[in-house]
Amino acid sequence: MIPENKADNIYIKFEEENRKARKDKQKQREEQYESYKEELEEKIKIIEGYDIKEEMKNQRRDWINKERAENKGEPPVSIDLFYKRFDVEKKVELNDQQKKLQEDQAKEKLKKEQDKKKGEEKGNVIQCNFYKYITFLTSIKTYKK
Repeated sequence: MIPENKADNIYIKFEEENRKARKDKQKQREEQYESYKEELEEKIKIIEGYDIKEEMKNQRRDWINKERAENKGEPPVSIDLFYKRFDVEKKVELNDQQKKLQEDQAKEKLKKEQDKKKGEEKGNVIQCNFYKYITFLTSIKTYKK
């Protein structure tokens, strides 16, 4: 049997205590963060809630007036059309995001090809430098003779 090293045990205990203290502090800070977050949401509702409601009402009124102008004074059939118009904009944004993603993929592919070519060229340079080094060494040997 190997005798236990008391110094190692002290360090292990210290590490365990330290880890436990860090975890407790982490939990405490996480709870504090959640409570601050809830308080902030409530404050935003109180402070900006009225403004947000007014802005949304104005948007709906403007949309209704626009629809009346386009439909010869008749109001829109349903307010659902107001909300569906945002869905169309999201689809357009998704298409833009898809285009951007495709462009990024094409750029990455081009970059990989360029890096591959550079690597091949670098390999040729290394081979060329190696060849020069060997010729240099052989010229030194022939010079010494």
